[in-house]
Amino acid sequence: MLEQCSSKEDRFIGVQRIINHWLEERQELVVAYCDLSGVNLMSKDCSQSINKLKGFCQLLVDYISAGHFEIYDQLIKEAEAFNDNTSTLISHIYPQIAETTDIALNFHETYDSEKHCEQALSRIKSELSILGEAISKRFSLEDELIAVMHDAHATQLQASNHYITQH
Repeated sequence: MLEQCSSKEDRFIGVQRIINHWLEERQELVVAYCDLSGVNLMSKDCSQSINKLKGFCQLLVDYISAGHFEIYDQLIKEAEAFNDNTSTLISHIYPQIAETTDIALNFHETYDSEKHCEQALSRIKSELSILGEAISKRFSLEDELIAVMHDAHATQLQASNHYITQH
């Protein structure tokens, strides 16, 4: 997507756009999580709750996939364009993000279908709590990556008398 960028300024603006979109997806995920946390999934007529759960699982896997297959890669390419050495940060943070990915994907695998979902409803509250802690940790780590590997470049561009329009 951003391979056609001819300058580091263009890459920065492109990365800013995809990060903004991704953070909007994050907000949707948080809203769905909060909505799901307040639902009584053990009620006799839980079909609507199961649909909420499946919708949440889809948002979860979409968000995680975007991070791993788009956002992190673009942050690394941007850092390279700015000649940043971020290998220490990546080697420190990425394994921690991978741990949260495992928790999220295990949750998704458990609750991705109605068959699995009905079998696992008895432990959903505790698993939602564990997932919530993992998501919170992940968001903090991702915010750190964005701050170090992206936001710092805005300062560099402004210092170079370049004007950045953040969308």
